[in-house]
Amino acid sequence: MSLQNVVRVLLVDGSVDERESWAEYLRMRGFLTLEAGTPTEGYQVAATQRADVVVTAMTIVETGDGVTLAQRLKADEQTKKVPVIILPDWCNANAADGTRSMSKMHVVEIVANVLAELLNGGTSQPQPPAK
Repeated sequence: MSLQNVVRVLLVDGSVDERESWAEYLRMRGFLTLEAGTPTEGYQVAATQRADVVVTAMTIVETGDGVTLAQRLKADEQTKKVPVIILPDWCNANAADGTRSMSKMHVVEIVANVLAELLNGGTSQPQPPAK
């Protein structure tokens, strides 16, 4: 695949570990990743580096949230068509008893499937990962 056809995924999360984990996985799936630690930085990167899609945490510790970032991107003529995927907070944390309603790996697979659809220009619904 040529560099021109690579989907640029902007990852916005206050946790460096979370961003790097997502970035490594998505790069292995053939995506080019961009990273930002705050909504403000995310907005700037999306606009200047022309992200094809933004994946953001719902809550970005002490700096804002993914919904506000999405609203700002949609209000800007330059970035309004960029798809935004907002990850719920439970993707980034375990419950006190160690359980989750969905494992992070399942969420990663679902997001990767959605991104693959963007890459292929398709509109079909992503399939859940195989067990």
